[in-house]
Amino acid sequence: MTDPDVNTHDTHPAVTTHALLGVAGGLTRPADVLIFAGFYQVTRLFGGEMGSTFMGHFIAVREEFHSTIAGLNVQLGNRLNNSRLLGLQHGFDPHSTGLTAMGRAAEVLWLKVRQQAYTLAISESFILLVTCCVACLVVVSFISKALTQYRRVTARQWRLNENSAP
Repeated sequence: MTDPDVNTHDTHPAVTTHALLGVAGGLTRPADVLIFAGFYQVTRLFGGEMGSTFMGHFIAVREEFHSTIAGLNVQLGNRLNNSRLLGLQHGFDPHSTGLTAMGRAAEVLWLKVRQQAYTLAISESFILLVTCCVACLVVVSFISKALTQYRRVTARQWRLNENSAP
């Protein structure tokens, strides 16, 4: 019995090549097909690199923002924060001394704040992604059909070259 994932991955390059040649159906010379395929591949790879770089930067900036905002709300003397710290300290008491247990409790509380900030940053990155997709769909919806097709352009170039020949 074969694994269905293996079969899907085996046919992927063939499907991509077939779709690429379908898009470039107007290209008849092998050099034109090669140039188009190279441009397509470079654009795909560059878009992926730019997208991952931008999302990584966005998540880091938003995590820092949320960590700062959440950290401002965690203040010593607040009844809820004190009870949380004391509960964590009592959990660490059997394994460490008083001050060490309080330090570990504060570190756990800080890590929880950082975890919540990261979760908020990830959710905002999905909102950004959806917003960008909707914006791209709106831009694409305003694109009109090209008045000339590739075959007409190449035929015109061929006629101009024939007329300019001595």
